[in-house]
Amino acid sequence: MMIAMRWRPRGAAVAALLLAAGCVAAAAGAGAAAGIYVTTRGVKSEVNQPPAELARRTDAAFGVLLIEVTETRTAGSGRTVERRGRTGEYVVGVKIEGRDSASSTIEVEARKSATSWDKDYARRVLTAILEQP
Repeated sequence: MMIAMRWRPRGAAVAALLLAAGCVAAAAGAGAAAGIYVTTRGVKSEVNQPPAELARRTDAAFGVLLIEVTETRTAGSGRTVERRGRTGEYVVGVKIEGRDSASSTIEVEARKSATSWDKDYARRVLTAILEQP
C-alpha cells in the first residue's frame, strides 16, 4: 500500500524566501548592499555608497513617498547625515554614517507614537531609498 503525501510549504519558510528575495532586490538597487537588518526600532543596511549619495537618494525617496522633510542635519564634514520627516501617522528618521570614502551605514526608523515603531514601514522607506537611481 502506498500513501500519497503532499508537500506543503510552511508559512515561515515561504516568508523567509520572500524576505530574502526582497533584500536581494534592494541590494541590487543600492550598489551591493549587504542586506537589510532589523533593529530595535527600525531597519539598517550597509551600502557601497558615500553619505552624500545616500542623502540624495533619501531626499528623492521622501519625495516619492510624500514624506515632508522637517529636519536636516549634517555633521563631521558630511560623514553623518540625518533626515526627519512626517507623513500621515508616521515620523520617519534616517541616519547615514560614512564608514569610509565609498561606503555607509543607513538606518531608518518609522515612529507611530512615542512608544510604537513600525518596522515594516521603515523597511518600505529604506527599500525606496536604495531603489532610487
